[in-house]
Amino acid sequence: MRKYRADVVIIGGGISGLYAGYLANKLGYDAIVIRKGQGATALSSGNIDIMGYYEGQSGWFDSGAEGIRFVTKRNPTHPYSLLDMAEGVPDLTIEHGKHAIMLTDDSIKEFNTFLGNIYTGSIAKNAYIGTTLGTIKPTGYLPFYMANGDLSHHNDTKIGVVGIYGYADFDAGYCADSLKHFSKQYHFGIDEICPVTIKFKGLTEQSNLDPFNIARKLEIDEYRQKFIDDIKTALGSKEVTHLAFPPILGIDNAKVVVSDIENELGVKVFELASLPPNTQGLRLVSLMERTSGAKIQRGEVISFNSDGSKIKSVVVRDYSSKFLFEGDFFILATGKFISDGIIDTGTLKESVFGLPVFDGKVWVKHFDPLKMSERQLISPKGHRFLRIGIRVNYKMQPLNDEMNIAYENLVAAGSVIGGYDSAFELSGFGVAISTAYKAVQTLQELRG
Repeated sequence: MRKYRADVVIIGGGISGLYAGYLANKLGYDAIVIRKGQGATALSSGNIDIMGYYEGQSGWFDSGAEGIRFVTKRNPTHPYSLLDMAEGVPDLTIEHGKHAIMLTDDSIKEFNTFLGNIYTGSIAKNAYIGTTLGTIKPTGYLPFYMANGDLSHHNDTKIGVVGIYGYADFDAGYCADSLKHFSKQYHFGIDEICPVTIKFKGLTEQSNLDPFNIARKLEIDEYRQKFIDDIKTALGSKEVTHLAFPPILGIDNAKVVVSDIENELGVKVFELASLPPNTQGLRLVSLMERTSGAKIQRGEVISFNSDGSKIKSVVVRDYSSKFLFEGDFFILATGKFISDGIIDTGTLKESVFGLPVFDGKVWVKHFDPLKMSERQLISPKGHRFLRIGIRVNYKMQPLNDEMNIAYENLVAAGSVIGGYDSAFELSGFGVAISTAYKAVQTLQELRG
């Protein structure tokens, strides 16, 4: 078995793992990211949700900062509440949430620097964006391909929602009607929303187009020009100020695609947030991979070695090959159920180090879907099973079931941490980014 060594071994290649790799590399660590796949980040829409809603709140939060202040008053085990602590206890000399807001704000600004400042937004004010289902959701920061899509900033705008014959995952007419309804409900200054459905030459002979195929075609000059010409034809005499698209505007060269459409048609362009499968999360992961600076090793961690107090190494399997990775520090960023960060082997546990899991209140050993979920899919209470994850202290160090630090050189980041429901709260990337930032800060402290 081949043996390798790094200062920091990061397990998990989603947003938390790759961002931690960037931060560690920037601080001078030799960092390696071990991942078996692209994780749940590749399924995301790429916008940074900080805090949108919480049980007991009458509606959406106006800002991520307001949401953090709200949750830190009510849930002491929420990751934001842990980030708000000073030396392990709440700082009662200042207002709730102040530390967490400052750290989250700093972490997102650094994350944006990491990616070349592709985001616009603020922790002080949520944006309101449309989705491919025609609904509206709050979010904190928008990537460049959504930047023109903050509907709360629209005033006397006319939006064309672009659909493509053969692309069955998106119905432009339904989306336009639904967005029109919600825009009136929330009093956005939108004059008109109409569908613009095109026949994309060279693609419509396929009966079931997918966003990845369309996106890659649009990165080719010839096809991009045909696409723009088809939109001109479909628009006819319709006057629009904005064009809204499903997640199809390129992957690695999305900026070029967006710019060319805007320049040729004289309109502002944005993508709608989308459920998977979509290109938006893949676009983000691809950019993070190119800019993190950390080495990336494909494979699955199948075992580890420790001396009882510290992790010494992990064993990684990649198909038929096995590798041993030794490290001074380890970061656990494996996610939750989708990426097998939490598994059920008769007992619910974290999958790499066998750490116990909790739901924000009590340790959980057995998965009972009827007791851990609400009858409504979209419940005003969220779902208990989505809050399951490992327990960490305010330094992001995992705890064992006796509430002691599990391993001195191990920290965690992202959705493997329990105590919050990111889908219900709309807090996913905010927690992922801020906990990764805090985890690397802890490594600095431990190194001394």
